[in-house]
Amino acid sequence: MSSLHYRLPPDILHYEIRYMFGLSVQDMMLAALPGMAALSKFGLVGGALASLAALGVLKRFEVFGDRSVLVYLALWAWHRFRPKDVYMPRVLPANGAAPQMEVVTWDDEPLYKVGDA
Repeated sequence: MSSLHYRLPPDILHYEIRYMFGLSVQDMMLAALPGMAALSKFGLVGGALASLAALGVLKRFEVFGDRSVLVYLALWAWHRFRPKDVYMPRVLPANGAAPQMEVVTWDDEPLYKVGDA
């Protein structure tokens, strides 16, 4: 008696066959739509540029965390230029009655002190 063995893809819910440039059929159709719209408005060069821009949005690279180049650059700019505020909960009482706490380096050099002296 023989058994049938089949390996399922790692993510069966989002599995699609990838064809040209690692794109699925749906991705290729989405890349062609801006090209066709720009082709009628701006000619052959405009259509080619619009299709390349659409491919740049759709094509994902493992190097960029499985993101497209344009999405990666947008996220990089967002994290690079937004304010770096850090919010932390208060761990010492508000009235200042806490004992002194000292933060030191690995070599026991004091960095700063918090609390009553």
